[in-house]
Parts: sequence; C-alpha cells; structure tokens
Amino acid sequence: QGIIMAVLRVRASKTLHAKMLDRIFTAPVKFYDTTPIGRILNRFSSDMQSVDNEIAASLSQVMSSITNVIGAYVSICIATAGTAIVALVPITYFYHKFSTFFRASATALKRLESLSKSPIFASFSESLNGCVSIRAYGVGDKFIKENDEMFSVNGKNRITQTFFNAWLATRLDAMSSIISFLVAAFATATYGTAIELPAGWIGLALSLSFQTTNFLKHGIRMYASTEAAMNSVERVTFYAENVEEETGKHSADGGAQDLIRFQKEVARFPVWPSKGEMEVRALSMRYRENLPLVLDDVSFKVNGGEHIGIVGRTGAGKSSLMNVFFRIMEFEGAVIVDGVDTKDVSLDLLRSRLTIISQEAVMFSTTVRENLDPFGDYPDHEIWDALALAEM
Repeated sequence: QGIIMAVLRVRASKTLHAKMLDRIFTAPVKFYDTTPIGRILNRFSSDMQSVDNEIAASLSQVMSSITNVIGAYVSICIATAGTAIVALVPITYFYHKFSTFFRASATALKRLESLSKSPIFASFSESLNGCVSIRAYGVGDKFIKENDEMFSVNGKNRITQTFFNAWLATRLDAMSSIISFLVAAFATATYGTAIELPAGWIGLALSLSFQTTNFLKHGIRMYASTEAAMNSVERVTFYAENVEEETGKHSADGGAQDLIRFQKEVARFPVWPSKGEMEVRALSMRYRENLPLVLDDVSFKVNGGEHIGIVGRTGAGKSSLMNVFFRIMEFEGAVIVDGVDTKDVSLDLLRSRLTIISQEAVMFSTTVRENLDPFGDYPDHEIWDALALAEM
C-alpha cells in the first residue's frame, strides 16, 4: 500500500505541477496585471505541499480507520450475540450526521486558511524586492505591523480549525460512551440468565467499544482532512486548466507535433526579417476589456535601415507599441514586417526574430554569452561578430 500510494502521489503531483507551470508560463501579461504575485506563489508552495504530502497520507489513514471500525463493529456484534447491532445502527447514523457537518465546515475553514496565506506570500515577496526603499524611507515598522496583522488572520483560522477538532472529539466520545454503556447494560441484564455471555466475550466487546471512538475520531478527521486538502487540488487544477493562454503559441519545447510545426515554420521563414521594413495599419489596442483604447487607429510605415524615434509623454503609448510588436498584447489592425503579418507567425518565431533592449541594466545575472544567446543557438564566432558590430 505504501509503495502504491507513493508512486501515485508522485505521478499526480508531477502532472499537476507541470500543467500549472506550463499554463502560467504561457499566460498573457494581463493575467499578471490582475493577479497578486502572492496568490501565484501560494499555489506553487502551500497548495503543492498539500498535494505532495497531505492527501496521500490522509487517504491511507482513512482506509486503515475504515477497516478498523468495520472489524470492531463485527467483533462487538459477535461478542454480544448480535444484540449490539440494534444500537450500532442509530449510533452510526449520528456519527454520519456529525461527520457531514464537520467535513463541510472543515473544508470551508481550510479554504479560508489557504486564502489568508496569499497576502503573507505577497507581502514577503514585495518586502524582499523593495527592502532598500523600505529602509530608505524608514517605514519598516509599518511593514512589520501589516505582516503581523496578516499572520494574526491566518492564526485565527488555524486556531478555529483546532477548536472544531475538539468539537468533533467531544461528540464522538459521547457516542462511544453510549456504546460502552449499552454493552455493559446488556452484560448486567443477562447475568445469571439462559443467555448469559462468557465474561471474556463481554470484556472483548467493552474493550473494542472504547477503541471504536479513537478509530472513528481519527477516520472522520482524516476524511475531512483529505476533503479539505482536495481544495488545494481544486486551486491547482484551476490554474492548470482555466488560466487564459496567449494565442498563437507554438512552443518549440512542447510535444512532438508542436516541435514539427515550429520546425516547418522556421524552414518557411529562414531569413525573416531581412530588410526591417515595418508597416502599421489601423492599429488599435486596449489592455483589458471595458478599458479605453491605449492606441487608437494608428498607422505609419518605416523603411528598412531607418532609425526611428518615438517621442511622447508618460502614458502616450510608447511602451504599448512595443507590446504590440512582440504580441505581448493582442490588438486590432495589422503589423507587417517585411511583407509578413506578425499575426500569421507563431509567438516563438516572432519573438526569436525581434530584439529589444530593456531599460534594465542587466537582463540575466549570468555570463555575457548567456545574456546574448540564452538558448545556445549560435557559435562563438557569431557572438564575437555581434559584439564587434555593436562596438562592445
């Protein structure tokens, strides 16, 4: 059982993680504009930890508890000559009612606890990236206070879960006491009669009635824990299947069909673009639905070899034009480079044939060679030629 659960757990975890990672890497920029980074980090850390560790362990213990309870019930019925079944049926019904109420509440509490973790991850990430500014402006105490408040909210949810476990334990103990009382009452009532049972049988029934509480208590708690942990699977699956993907994505690192399609496309455009002519026709773009147009019916033409400067105030749309050229944002109209509409080629090909130097001083904290050729596509002499042409 342990080997089977371990194999299935690793396989399920790898599958879910790979699907979620692939979908996150191919999500459009607007997804990152509207989703807090802490929420994404929470999926890859806390939720994946539940998938990796909690679910399989809880399932295994649920199975063990069920077999223990069935064994105890059968033994008690045999030891009391079948009379205990009259009491066990209604008691089991009440166990079920308590379990249903507990599981529904436990799942909701688990969801609240998971949601309260996201702001903590977001705050930590933001503080880590902006610690220099935080120290410079002397607002460290404010961030510490906000962090303490977030931990307090998360702590309240965790404490509530503990209280609810105690609520369940009290009621299950009461049910167990009823079973033990009925077994003892039956033994007392039949003492000295024709149906008197051997003392050893009664002792066995009493002993198992005490243990049944622990079996049921543990089983229900583990079942609720499994159900609550499945909330993490639900959250991971949502990111793996429901997050919008960029359109026109033909990943060269995807499956065999994607790779064949990409290779055919590269063969179709071996030296595109070669002249650098660009024509923009009736270009309109907005960052999200129901927001005003950032670029409204823009048209211009750039000849090959020309150096063009785009000038404008903050918010005029200079960066938006760059987003359109790389198809980071979808748009209406057409961008034609050397006679080829950029919407007719895959994102991988388009972005591998265009170049942008960002405002950051460093692209990647690696070697010069890896910054110039991150995918290792070119030999050293071509990289030296590129450095010479750029006078570097």
